[in-house]
Amino acid sequence: MHELPSSFNTDLLAKCNRGLPDWIDFWDHWLNEGFGKRIEESSSSSFPHWYATNNYLLEVIFHRRMVTYPCRILIPSKADAFFTPYYGGLEALEYFYGEKKYLRDTQGASLINWLKQNATEMWSRYIGADQFMVLGRTSWDFFRQNETSWGTKLLEQAELASVTALVLEKMPWKAAVEEAVPYPTSFHPPSHAALQEWMHKVGGWVSQDSSKLLKTLATPPLMNLAAGASTDSDLLSNLCVYAFLNICCHVL
Repeated sequence: MHELPSSFNTDLLAKCNRGLPDWIDFWDHWLNEGFGKRIEESSSSSFPHWYATNNYLLEVIFHRRMVTYPCRILIPSKADAFFTPYYGGLEALEYFYGEKKYLRDTQGASLINWLKQNATEMWSRYIGADQFMVLGRTSWDFFRQNETSWGTKLLEQAELASVTALVLEKMPWKAAVEEAVPYPTSFHPPSHAALQEWMHKVGGWVSQDSSKLLKTLATPPLMNLAAGASTDSDLLSNLCVYAFLNICCHVL
């Protein structure tokens, strides 16, 4: 793992309290190593291990796990792959809404310069092909196609062309250098036993007449989509809200 200066990652957390754009507050979400603030209503024995997790904090969650990863190789020459702990999704907020808005095509330039100057051997070995990073946003946020379109050009930087990016949603035609990872959930069991306990509890709720019950997991409706646009998540949420009003659906 590259030991980047804190300006590329943890320093950004100091701005989470309305310091990236001044109207977004992530303060409660980066607590507990990125899981977020514990949800008080779920602190009972029936619903433990639930947190106010925000998908933007995927970068923090992954970084904290990598720091304590027991199989991490500390000798660069013996490592097969290198993780770059860059909070690009959080930093992108400054390019989307903040003081760096007019510099959004340059996102990643300072990171590339640091890697070239301070990790020369690791970076040049396979020209970035053995490097990867995690971004807590979708791929679309980092491929700005023209002057009027959304996003930055982080993943269009020529030097990052061979770097694998783990993103929440990838572009189908970027399959060679992108991997989609699941959105973080709010349920974080500390052990396999805790997970099994939860699965057993949920199974008990539906075991009496499972043939007549539909179970599904869906994210909340997504905001800021184009007018009229909807997702499968939106459709499922709307169906369940309607059913809940008719007392035949339970929303967790």
